[in-house]
Amino acid sequence: MRKVFLGYVDISKNLYYLSLGLKELGYDVWLFNYQNKSTKSILNKLFIRYLNKKSIPQSKIIDLLNKTKYFIIRLLIFLNILLFRKVIIISFSGTLFNYRELFWFRVFKKKIIYWFHGSDSRPPYINKVYKVKLNSKQEFDNLLLKTKQIYLNIKKIEKQVKYIVCPISHAHFFEKKVIDPIFIGKPFHFNEVLIKKDKKLFPEGIGLKILHAPSKKDVKGSNIIREIISNIQNSGFQINFYEITSAQHSTVLQLICESDLVIDQLYSDIPIPSITKEAGFLGTPVVLSGYFMEVYDKKIFEKYLPPVYYCKPEELETTLRHLLNNRKELVEMRQKIKNFFFERFNSVNVANNFISLFDDNFFNQISLNPLDFSYTSGCGYSKSEVKNLINQFVKFYEKDSLLIHHNKVLSKAFLKEITNNDQNPNLISPLPPR
Repeated sequence: MRKVFLGYVDISKNLYYLSLGLKELGYDVWLFNYQNKSTKSILNKLFIRYLNKKSIPQSKIIDLLNKTKYFIIRLLIFLNILLFRKVIIISFSGTLFNYRELFWFRVFKKKIIYWFHGSDSRPPYINKVYKVKLNSKQEFDNLLLKTKQIYLNIKKIEKQVKYIVCPISHAHFFEKKVIDPIFIGKPFHFNEVLIKKDKKLFPEGIGLKILHAPSKKDVKGSNIIREIISNIQNSGFQINFYEITSAQHSTVLQLICESDLVIDQLYSDIPIPSITKEAGFLGTPVVLSGYFMEVYDKKIFEKYLPPVYYCKPEELETTLRHLLNNRKELVEMRQKIKNFFFERFNSVNVANNFISLFDDNFFNQISLNPLDFSYTSGCGYSKSEVKNLINQFVKFYEKDSLLIHHNKVLSKAFLKEITNNDQNPNLISPLPPR
């Protein structure tokens, strides 16, 4: 039996669902998640305990003692993985010793897969999670530091790891080939879909029930989505619109199930965010807008894209009006989207895809060269906002501050986003940063 380690951060329960699929296929799985306080793993519990203590101001002696204990716990986790696990899947650029452990994993011939999800790989200057004021040099300084940190983390990982799972739309800093998660799937488990048919959470109202459940309203474009819904309602359409934030996961799943349509977000840079995936499994049609199809419209992605209503942000209102005038289309879509996700993204199928990677199969067929792609629109921003950000970023710092010197295609694309090209003829330096 092959033993697999999954850690250290579980984004949207992807590692948990993957562990269920691997266990069903007979694998011995250790799921380590420093955010899971209900874990049964003693090392996991101790890690969480001393991680929290480490951040609390103490006397110098107690502080040193806690840091020593924290180091010992990390060392025990490292040795446990090194001695007893054959395959290592690490999520959200996690590390125990600033990526130094990867060298020893490679020396001991472990299969290492790094799974990137978004803010751990996407350049911060096109990621609204790190929103800055255009006139604030201090905020841009922090943005530059974060950009360098992510870039350097990726370089350390690339040096030691063979397989990297990362959406091609935010693989800007990579030079090695990556596997877009659309090819291997983002897992969900049948038994997790426990919807109470007799329970109703969606507010009473008249018209099509449309749900918007943003994790971060500013990043998901919720204000603009709300305005678009209001415009449509004012033109005579009946819509029962419900927006909910910071709800329990089970509550969101229940609301998705009761909805006629889900609006995921306005400026997405990937074709299958978490809400889209969950709505797909529950058979609820989804509208997702963004500029990601500038990348994902290539033929290689065609059969992997789910039956979701994709549109550009400026086309969202038109798309919603079309669906309101074609309710039958929405009803027919329910089974189509459910079938797609149950067939492609159930946890066992996704686990099998990862097993193919363990066995060194199937990589060449699904790997992508990030140096062949150029996506500049980012996540959470309009095109004009990105253009202003890039201009100011370059204005404040050296010409190589975007850290995309290795990618000529991407460098050329970002050059187009900069307004005063005549004043910056050599904007992207061919040399790497110090």
